[in-house]
Amino acid sequence: MILSETSNIHQSKLDELEVIQIRNRICAIIIIASKCNQPVTYGEIALMLPSTREAINTEEFIKSDPSTLKQITVQNGFIVLKGYEQLFQVRAHNKQVSIEKMQTAKVFADYLLNGKSYLKILAVCGSVAYGSADEDDDIDLFIVAEKDRMWIAFARALIRARIMNTTGLLLGKHVDFCLSYVQDEKNFEKEISDRKNLLFAREFLSVKLLRGQEYYYALLDKAGWIRECLPALYRLKQLKNNESASPDEAYSSSTLLSIVNMVMYVSLGSYLTFKAFLRNLTFRKNGELSEVFEAKISKGSCLYNSKRYQELERIYSLM
Repeated sequence: MILSETSNIHQSKLDELEVIQIRNRICAIIIIASKCNQPVTYGEIALMLPSTREAINTEEFIKSDPSTLKQITVQNGFIVLKGYEQLFQVRAHNKQVSIEKMQTAKVFADYLLNGKSYLKILAVCGSVAYGSADEDDDIDLFIVAEKDRMWIAFARALIRARIMNTTGLLLGKHVDFCLSYVQDEKNFEKEISDRKNLLFAREFLSVKLLRGQEYYYALLDKAGWIRECLPALYRLKQLKNNESASPDEAYSSSTLLSIVNMVMYVSLGSYLTFKAFLRNLTFRKNGELSEVFEAKISKGSCLYNSKRYQELERIYSLM
């Protein structure tokens, strides 16, 4: 009886299309989180919902929707897709692992930002940023560099990452930095303007900044489409705009550095292309098809797009 009455309350506030859209968004959020080894809370789901004519109570909506309840399990306010109940036991542990990996990323950043780094944004993304990392997860880095300086910055970051990865291995720790998203400011500004999809918005709003707060929020202010996609998460990110951060670097014009950058692109870019080819051969040979990735390497970008990420894009496109 209570369930029926609550459902009627929803129907009176929202039209049928809005109810379907919210239901689909909620189910997709829970599916994605569960497949990424993370239970979600009602509050976290609320941050991902679209704007509606009437404010809704996420917990009330879920508990009053039989279609959603058939697909999920709820325990102590945490929600997973049915069949993923084991995740209830690991959330606290993964949260702590993510905090520790974030501290390691800050050590990496302290070195990289000591002196001229040519970086506009240095941030952590992926499972560490979401708080769902386990011991075997990489620390994924999100990097935007100055124009005509990306490959210089990338080379320095790559060398430092290799040193820390090796040191961690010698100490018996899994410290593996992954530089899977590196672009220069020209390419990134074009992408944030053109690539208007929900997954990109979620990723950009979820990064943990280590450098480039001023530039990041300037881009966010211009990207009105992100605010429309995820209004609640956008507002929450804006509230954090007062956090202290390292000042942005001034751009230094130098023809010599531009030439060095081009040389680095030709040499390092060719090496990374060949290495990506060999790694994909190994993945296919071992039957690890979900690990196969596409390497997009150009003068202004170095992006690795895995099959797993492409599947996430497909799910997000249905939301």
